[in-house]
Amino acid sequence: MEIMKKLSLTDIQDSTFELALKSISLHDVMTKRGEKILSNGLLKSATAIGMIVNSIDENVQAKVLLNTAQQAIKPTRAYLYWLKLIEKSGKASEEELADLKSSIAEIKESLMGKAKSAETKSKIGFGN
Repeated sequence: MEIMKKLSLTDIQDSTFELALKSISLHDVMTKRGEKILSNGLLKSATAIGMIVNSIDENVQAKVLLNTAQQAIKPTRAYLYWLKLIEKSGKASEEELADLKSSIAEIKESLMGKAKSAETKSKIGFGN
């Protein structure tokens, strides 16, 4: 299993923005192919992740950071589901989706790390 680097909050925010841009590009390609429903779902998930992550302030209390990171993890799961549907339905190739899969995996892992760190801090009383 590949070990991913631990991203800072700013890095995660930048990554979610880039993911949204890449998703817009795929959405445009899929729309030109006549596929709107799956590409719209993917785009909505990408923007949801970005909006939630960009609402996080590094200086918030640990409990708030934990809650917000956990909220952002939910649309990452939806995004992965949309990617799987798109790939298995043949609406985009594995090659077209590879970069998106890699990006969302890194974002999800980083968000889970932030949530775990915030949970630990809130349990021991830091950041309250």
